[in-house]
Amino acid sequence: MGIILVLLCTHTNGTGISPDSTSYISAARSFLAGRGFLRFNGTVFESWPPLYPILLAALKYVGIDYFSSVRLLGVLSFATLIFISGFWVLRCSSSWLLATLSSLSILLSGSILNTCSWAWTEPLFIIEVIAFFFALQYVLEKPSTKRILLLIIVTAAACFTRYIGVVLFPVGAILLILNNKQKFWKNVLTTGIWGFASALPLILWWVRNWFLTGTLAGTRLPANVTVMANIDLAGKFIGSWFMGNIFGENTPGRIFLGIFCISITAMLAFSIYKTKKNYNCWLNSSTSILALFVILYTFAILSAASRVMMPPLDDRLLSPLYIPMALLFWGFARELFTIDPKSARKLIRSIILVGIFVGVWFTAGSTYVFARTQRNLERGVGGLCQPYWRNSETLVWLRNYRLNGHLYSNNPHAVYILTNYETKSFPTNPDYYDSSMAAVHNFHQQKLDEFKSFVLSSKKPIYLIWFKRHFRKNMMTPDKLGFCKTKLIKELRDGYVISLHTKENPDRGQESK
Repeated sequence: MGIILVLLCTHTNGTGISPDSTSYISAARSFLAGRGFLRFNGTVFESWPPLYPILLAALKYVGIDYFSSVRLLGVLSFATLIFISGFWVLRCSSSWLLATLSSLSILLSGSILNTCSWAWTEPLFIIEVIAFFFALQYVLEKPSTKRILLLIIVTAAACFTRYIGVVLFPVGAILLILNNKQKFWKNVLTTGIWGFASALPLILWWVRNWFLTGTLAGTRLPANVTVMANIDLAGKFIGSWFMGNIFGENTPGRIFLGIFCISITAMLAFSIYKTKKNYNCWLNSSTSILALFVILYTFAILSAASRVMMPPLDDRLLSPLYIPMALLFWGFARELFTIDPKSARKLIRSIILVGIFVGVWFTAGSTYVFARTQRNLERGVGGLCQPYWRNSETLVWLRNYRLNGHLYSNNPHAVYILTNYETKSFPTNPDYYDSSMAAVHNFHQQKLDEFKSFVLSSKKPIYLIWFKRHFRKNMMTPDKLGFCKTKLIKELRDGYVISLHTKENPDRGQESK
C-alpha cells in the first residue's frame, strides 16, 4: 500500500525536485564523470555529506536515470519504513496487533509520505536511524564484535547522509556506557571504538571540505528566526501529525511541543518504574533509545535553526522525529495494557484512552494523506518537476541553442537540472538587508564584488538567464548592474536570455548553436 501511495503521488509529474535535490543530482553527475563532488554551479559540494549522491551515481551506473532513481528510492524508502516500524514493535512487544497498528500509523503519516515524494535525503536518513535503533539494542542486549561492527556501519551511514546524524553519538554513548551487561571499563572501550570508527568517514569528509573551501560544511549565515519562533513552528507541525487541526491554527505551537516533551518524559519514567517493579514490558533499552533520540534531535534541530540561516522548520526537517515518537507511543500503549492483569477496570480505562488518541491520530493522518494524494494526482508534487518548468520556452531554447560561455540565472537550479548547463546564481542585493543583519549584508556584498570582478575579467561570454515569474525582492535586477552593459539575445514568453559585457568589449557575448 505504501508503494502505491508514493507511486500515485509522483505519477503526474514525477518526484519533486527542490534546490537541494539539484545539488544532490549535480554531485552524482560530477562524481560519475570523475570530477569529484560538485554542485550545479561548479563549486564544491560541501554543505551535505555525499552518501545520497553516491547512491544516485551507482543507480545511474547500472542504467537507471536520475529522475527514475529518486522516484525508486522514495517508493522503496516508504515501504521499508512501514515494514521496519512494525517489526520493531513486534520484536519489543510480541504483539501482532500493535505491530500492525504501528505500520498503519506510518502509512497514514503525511509527513513521511510527503518526504518520500521528493528527491531528499531524509527518507534514507530515517531508515538509517531506525537501523541504528535495532543495532544499538542488539549491542545492549548482548555485546559482540559482529553487533558492534553493525552499529558502526549504520551510524557512519547516517552521518554520511545528513550532518545532523551526529546526534546518534550522544544517544549511543550514554546507553553503551551505562549498559550493565559487561564491566564498566569494557563499556568505555566499546564506546570509544564505536565512536571513533563511526565518525572516521565524516571526519575525512570534513578534512576534504576544509582543504577545498576553508570550511567544514560550507558557509553558514546567522539565523534570522528566534528560538521561540522555531519552537512554535516545530510544535505546530508535530501537533498536526497526531491531532490535525482540532485545536485551531491559532494555537501556539509551543503548547503542543510542551505537551509532547512532557509525554515523552512520562513514557520514559513510566518504563523505568515498571522495570523496577518487574512487570512484563519492553526492554528498558528500547524506550531509552527512542526517548533520547527524540529529545536530542529536537534540541539539535531547534538549535541549528536558531543559530544559522536555513529553511523554516517544516515536515521535511522534522520528519525524522515522527517514527520514533510513534514507536514510543506504541510501547507505552503495551505497558498500559499490562499494568495489572487482575484489574479489569484499569485495563478498560487504558483501552479507552489509547483508543480515543489513536482515533484522533488516524483520522487526522488519513484525512491529510487522502488530500495530499489527490492534490498530487491533480497538480503533481511540486518543484522543478512541474510542467511550467519542464515546458519552459526559455529552457527549450537553451536546449536547442547551446551557449558557449558562463551562465548566471535567477533560478540556476531549473537551468541546470533541465538543460545540464552549469549555472551560477545571480547576485542577491546586499542593500536589501539592514544594519540588524550586518553579517548577511557583508556576505552578499562580497558575492556581488566577486561577480563584478568576474564579469570584468572573464575572457568568455557571460549570459544571464532571467525568468519573469521567479523574481524575489532580495535579488538584484539586470538594470542595476552599472558596471557593465546588457544586450538582449532572446526574449521568450517566460524569460529572457541576456548577454553581459564590459563597456570596452560590447561584442563579447554572442550565442552559438
